Amino acid sequence: AATAAALASGLPVVAQVVSADGETVAGHIDLYSVVKKLESMGVDAVGLNCRIGPDVMLEVARRLASFATRPLALQPNAGSLHVDAYGRMEVVGRPGAFATLARACPDLGVGLVGGCCYTTPEHIAALKDTLAAPGLDAVPARPDRQETGPRPPTSLEAKLAAGKFVTCVEIDPP
Repeated sequence: AATAAALASGLPVVAQVVSADGETVAGHIDLYSVVKKLESMGVDAVGLNCRIGPDVMLEVARRLASFATRPLALQPNAGSLHVDAYGRMEVVGRPGAFATLARACPDLGVGLVGGCCYTTPEHIAALKDTLAAPGLDAVPARPDRQETGPRPPTSLEAKLAAGKFVTCVEIDPP
């Protein structure tokens, strides 16, 4: 219902889900089925958000890239969540893992990459510096598709390139 409402707005829609295992959404719903449903509805990009760090997200994104037909959007937490013996939560991760994720983005067809919970300026700098490095194709291509010429920009890409305001909404279920 939220996706349908977002699509009705006429704005570009990036639909992200949580999948820690690359097979399910929240451990219960088949990831493939969810993504195919979102794509059939007409979302501009599909992806993964939150709950896992960049190392795990890279593995899950590889699975997602094997069947998704839209550009991918990845926004991992700064690291994986660890709960100690006293119930205190901490994020275990390093900015360098964001650089590793960024290097894989062109091959995976990632059109949007960022960070979620506990992400710091250092994490984002690792993404930015890696994506700006010489030799890294900043405009991702999907190697599993036969190219038929330049891909026209999506409405999201066109608005971002024109410097227009883009609305982003996150709905986090309980």
